[in-house]
Amino acid sequence: MIYRTMTFSEYINQVQPKQHNNVEVKRSECSNISNVLNGREIITLNILGDEYYYLKLKTSNILYTMDLDGNKKSCSVFTLID
Repeated sequence: MIYRTMTFSEYINQVQPKQHNNVEVKRSECSNISNVLNGREIITLNILGDEYYYLKLKTSNILYTMDLDGNKKSCSVFTLID
């Protein structure tokens, strides 16, 4: 199945939220961005009142899920755009 690109606003405003790939998130839509070592950033997104944490590597705009130690786990549906 091929999905079109969806904005973060469209994603969080779905009446019946569904997992979707290719969701573009602007820096201004992030709850918080924390810089960590080696150009890595911890991105906080507020989705329906809950905070979720993602890892962005300096070599990619893909946001990754993390394990409890902050290590990259897997690709999320989100891509950070400026």
